[in-house]
Amino acid sequence: MNQRDVTIDIVKGMAILFVVIGHLLQYNTADGSHGVCFNWIYSFHMPLFMLLSGYVAAFNRDKIKDFHSFICKKAVQLLLPYAFWSFIINPWILKDLRGTELISWGVDVLLLPGLGVWFLIILFFIQCYFFLYVKISNKLQEKLSSLFSDGIALILILITLALLSKITTILIDNHCLHANWEGVKSYFSIRYVLSFMAGYLMNKYFQCFLYHPLTFVIGLVAFVWLVPAFTFGVSSVNLQLSISLAASVCLLNLSKIVSRHFLDSFFTKRLVFIGQRTLQIYVTTGYSFIFWQMV
Repeated sequence: MNQRDVTIDIVKGMAILFVVIGHLLQYNTADGSHGVCFNWIYSFHMPLFMLLSGYVAAFNRDKIKDFHSFICKKAVQLLLPYAFWSFIINPWILKDLRGTELISWGVDVLLLPGLGVWFLIILFFIQCYFFLYVKISNKLQEKLSSLFSDGIALILILITLALLSKITTILIDNHCLHANWEGVKSYFSIRYVLSFMAGYLMNKYFQCFLYHPLTFVIGLVAFVWLVPAFTFGVSSVNLQLSISLAASVCLLNLSKIVSRHFLDSFFTKRLVFIGQRTLQIYVTTGYSFIFWQMV
């Protein structure tokens, strides 16, 4: 395993620990989703995962060839565990749904991704958008520089997603679609696309600035300054993106320091181990806390 991979594994290990703590606070404390610690964690932890996915995607951009092989690979990585947990474990085993209730649950999950393991299905769609982004950028690079091509491709993708979200809203407002379709707009989430692309651009264009003491200090100051203003479910997307970007920069730098100087320590090895198993931990801890509340 190379140094860069270990650095990302360490960050992922840190991030999933924040997820576990966030779920613990949400389902097992009196404050629930209104406590200060919960708000601080939820201001950045899921955008951080999206950013790390984009960061890793930058390594594999040149390997993207045809849509069929790409989509099959992502379906195995993301859709299979999503379907297993969202349509079998949760409704059939935990909720004991059968027959028409099970079918109704499946429809509800598709219309409202938050009922399932939403992170996986949203990341799958973002990976599809990334495929289109790469193809557009590669085409533009025949006449433009890499940076300009990537910038134009990103703008086109964001405009398309905004239009799809707007069209969905119009169809719902005009009663062409049922109000339940409101959740479908999650599939066009610009918030997480921007987080994903921030990680990609960091890796591809800003490596020389990313891992620098001054960058770490700026990120830390920005996080401490902005995070008190964040309230889960209320604050603007722009505020969360700013906070998550600052937190991501800090954690990436901290992870780089740990990987360089404390790689052989017991704690670091445990972080790497956890970071390589974030999917299993994310799914099982989330549902275990929910199940505990149901019992």
